[in-house]
Amino acid sequence: EVSYAAFKCMLQYIYGGAVHVPAELAAELLGLADRYLLSGLKLLCGFTLKKMITVDTVVRIIQAADRWDAPSGQLKSHCMDFILLNYEAVVSHHVFEELSTSPQLLLEIVRAAACIVSSSAASASSPGSSSSSYRKHKRARLS
Repeated sequence: EVSYAAFKCMLQYIYGGAVHVPAELAAELLGLADRYLLSGLKLLCGFTLKKMITVDTVVRIIQAADRWDAPSGQLKSHCMDFILLNYEAVVSHHVFEELSTSPQLLLEIVRAAACIVSSSAASASSPGSSSSSYRKHKRARLS
């Protein structure tokens, strides 16, 4: 089921080529853009959602990014970086419990956090090391 406002916004994009993506419709529009293969609209939605990331919204946004993935996974990576940088605040927030409906995503977050904790412990003994991020963790796992 799609809201009238989201469908109208999608049609404006299709017939007009450009559209303002309202914050309240960005996640729903990301799903529509994915369904109808509108990569430009997905980019716009991803850009809008990226600007909305806070402790209150990051769980909903990363679930949308994981499900409909903004092009190249940038939105999901940005959410993961935010979660890892604000881990204590995000994990203790009541919305974190919503990840129980996304066990694979929750596992990915926990693994990334564990990797960063173990890297931090290892780098604590070596001077001049820099902090890790999700992208570095992901690259390390892929190589």
